[in-house]
Amino acid sequence: MNEKPPCARVLALLASLLLVGACCPPKRVDYSTPEATLRTWQAQLCHDDPIEEYGCLTAGLKLQMGGWETYYAARRKLLEEQPFFAWLLKTFDLPGRAVETLVLEDAGVARMTFEVEGQEYDIAFERETWAIFDTQDDPSPTARLERPIADVVYQRGGQQVLRVDEPLLSSEQIRRLRAIRVLTRWKIGSISGLLTPAEVTP
Repeated sequence: MNEKPPCARVLALLASLLLVGACCPPKRVDYSTPEATLRTWQAQLCHDDPIEEYGCLTAGLKLQMGGWETYYAARRKLLEEQPFFAWLLKTFDLPGRAVETLVLEDAGVARMTFEVEGQEYDIAFERETWAIFDTQDDPSPTARLERPIADVVYQRGGQQVLRVDEPLLSSEQIRRLRAIRVLTRWKIGSISGLLTPAEVTP
């Protein structure tokens, strides 16, 4: 028996979750958990906001995909050529349909597993570290840090220290700096059959 192509496999997965009356979820931006990130990506897709969708992906996946242009081209092709598939992606609460959710907090990785017709499909996540700088700018400058949060924020001599590998602000922004907030964000590293580097890179 011939194996279904990746897109067809994901379509079969989503079709198996079909519910009557599904509608567009409220727009949201929440990266606090893998589930919240997946719902954010789905909501942005449903509300046709490709820039915010792209913001749900890890820096590594963006790089391997070839950047924004590749994502946008793949997205547009999906919406134009697979409207039913796209509708399913937009409207169904995928986190609620996972048969298994594995979160490894210490490693900063997570995985949701879905099952259809005896086959498993995964959505992988990675936890990124971000710094938000209060410089009175609108919006506030932000930067993704290469190290885990435990490696960039620590105590020394009774003071909290932020360690960075390269300058993140201009000298003018540093003069206006009032506070720094460091947080983690869960981002999508891959979606089986849809957002995997080997399948979307030209």
